[in-house]
Amino acid sequence: MEEQDNRTPSIWRILLYIFFITMILFKMANKCQRKQQNEIINAERASKQQQLLEQKQQNSEYEARKISNNIFYYSYAYVDQLPAYQKEKYGIVKVTKDSLINFDLQTKIKCPKDYYFQKNYDESLKMAFKSKEDLNIFIYDFTSPNTHIGDNFRATKKGKDLQNVKYDEPIGKLKTLSYNIGSRTNGFAIVFQNENYIMFFEFESGSLSPANLRQKGISFITNNLKAKTTTN
Repeated sequence: MEEQDNRTPSIWRILLYIFFITMILFKMANKCQRKQQNEIINAERASKQQQLLEQKQQNSEYEARKISNNIFYYSYAYVDQLPAYQKEKYGIVKVTKDSLINFDLQTKIKCPKDYYFQKNYDESLKMAFKSKEDLNIFIYDFTSPNTHIGDNFRATKKGKDLQNVKYDEPIGKLKTLSYNIGSRTNGFAIVFQNENYIMFFEFESGSLSPANLRQKGISFITNNLKAKTTTN
């Protein structure tokens, strides 16, 4: 009987030891589980934050494209006072002297001194110019399965208040269009078309009459399109 009593404390110690080990293992497992759950939650949060950042970036790029597509509809004075980082963002640069710019493989185009020049986000907009007199020049070129001039022209003015589009007097074999943007801006376009390829030279002004704008447009093309030479 005495020998059995002597073994009793040892059994209790073993049971306590097993209990403590079990508790420790339970706490460790619980801690690991919480850590895994926290890692999953943090990963989900990071993913959502990344998605929000990407969406914000996309919205920012969309707004930049939207503003860039319309920047020359603001006055020359407004564009001139924009800080350098915004001009860079919108792809515009002020030309400090008459400059020849590559137009295609055979041709260069002269950008006169003090004009603003733009290479736009819009893939169909080849280039654009703005003069101190707020003459805007947009040059679009693209291929289209639809060869209808009017439809293709309207596509270049998507989102603009385009009005009164009609064919104007042709220049030799070249077709021309006259139009308005809103009630204050006159427009004149010269059309170059070869089957599915089409190019528009669009001239717009809020101060020139339709007749003077037409003359200004023809003069710009005549005086500023230059054939490349081997020395260029």
